[in-house]
Amino acid sequence: MTGPVRIRPSSRYLKSLQKIGKPLSTRAEKAVEKLQRTPDLPGLNFESYKGKPGHFTIRVERNFRIVLREEHDEVGLYYRLVDVDDHDNTY
Repeated sequence: MTGPVRIRPSSRYLKSLQKIGKPLSTRAEKAVEKLQRTPDLPGLNFESYKGKPGHFTIRVERNFRIVLREEHDEVGLYYRLVDVDDHDNTY
């Protein structure tokens, strides 16, 4: 993945941000900004979400992940932010 990445949040993702609280939601927002600017950044750990084709995860911090889904529109590829949750709940 190279160049800027287009991102769109889902309503579920926005609800999850509120649920996890301020410190973690701020970290999640920073992770999404990093993904948009530098998608190949090693610290994001962008990887396939096992068992769900077209889904991926990025790291918020050691125990939190954001789930993304690959989608397309008239402009091209973008990622829908699906959820943010504890690593164990995500996997």
